[in-house]
Amino acid sequence: MAIIAGIDEAGLGPTLGPLVVSAVAFRVPDDRADACLWELLADVCTSDVRRTGHRLVIADSKKMFAGRKSLALLERAALIMHAIREERSPGSASARPTAASAHDAIEHPTASSPVDTVTSAPVAAHTSAAVATRSPVPPARDMTSAATSNGPEHSDSSTAATAERPLSRRVPGTWRSLLHDLARPVLPEMEQYPWYVDADWELPLSKGVGDLGTRANAVRRACVAKGVTFLGAQCEPVLAGRYNHLIERTRNKAVVLSCTAMGLAARVVRAAGAEPVRLYIDRLGGRMRYREVLTTAGFGEDLHIVEETETSSVYRFTKQNRRHEIRFVTGADARHMPVSLASIYSKYLRETFMKAFNEFFTALQPGLKPTAGYYTDAKRWLADAEAMLARQCVDRTMLIRVR
Repeated sequence: MAIIAGIDEAGLGPTLGPLVVSAVAFRVPDDRADACLWELLADVCTSDVRRTGHRLVIADSKKMFAGRKSLALLERAALIMHAIREERSPGSASARPTAASAHDAIEHPTASSPVDTVTSAPVAAHTSAAVATRSPVPPARDMTSAATSNGPEHSDSSTAATAERPLSRRVPGTWRSLLHDLARPVLPEMEQYPWYVDADWELPLSKGVGDLGTRANAVRRACVAKGVTFLGAQCEPVLAGRYNHLIERTRNKAVVLSCTAMGLAARVVRAAGAEPVRLYIDRLGGRMRYREVLTTAGFGEDLHIVEETETSSVYRFTKQNRRHEIRFVTGADARHMPVSLASIYSKYLRETFMKAFNEFFTALQPGLKPTAGYYTDAKRWLADAEAMLARQCVDRTMLIRVR
């Protein structure tokens, strides 16, 4: 079996609200590692936002949200895929009773991780800052460690374990329960932000998502038929205060993005254990060469440059005696389903954070027009809200991103 993963972001450019970077992973049979997941799952999934029919749209999140006032397309994809993620029952035969599994490494990068201990490269401090350990929290149950896999037999047994709980009951009931699954370390960090501290809503937020349980069953059946397992998603919301701290240290938002993405990449590779990983990432800042970035992130062991072209930069490296591959691809969110799905999770979470932001400040100043947080409209919003922000003594370093 092989792990096919993708990483993408939402919110690198805005002035208000978080940057969110997400990683998703699928397990597929070795002979389908090169297959297009959209083609494998064509009966239930599509990348065409115009002709959806009964199929689940998984596409570039910008296309799914552009010109729409509703989160329905994004929310439907995020919640349905979350419902079908691999979930082991505590007593299932497929789960090995190890005290410190690679699954924990996915959830909680530590000071001993390859990303944090690199000291020789010039940007080591940037990487360490971007993936610094937060408050200790118990392990989540998403993106289950591939290191505990026993191959195809494991895939079948974990599918049976997943089926024990109806998929309709695996859709998170509230926003905070979704964050608990996808981005648990951000929850204590949110306590520092008045506009996030009490925010929560029932999910789904959109009325047009349809019957999520029925749709999830259809997608799961198609995945099982093709030997595909969705392992889950992990998201890294970089809230404004932490973003500003990282910018102060790095002086470059592209470095903040690449370090955050590499932290997620390291967690995916550590969790894969004995299974080879192929990881797709959209070009970070349009750069062509990533050897230094990968070496700093702990991927330098036997790192081999396969190609560095205007459209694709491909690298192979060894971890735990397994060969892995990372591909930085121009337009990856339109060419590879895992990247599209990662972009969906990133955009959906960012929009929900902006919902909390707007609801809080609109309650303080009725009639204040909400903002999406992007530069031009953020300037308008800040001008409209100036007097209120002064009265409330809002800490601007926690509110406004510096670049």
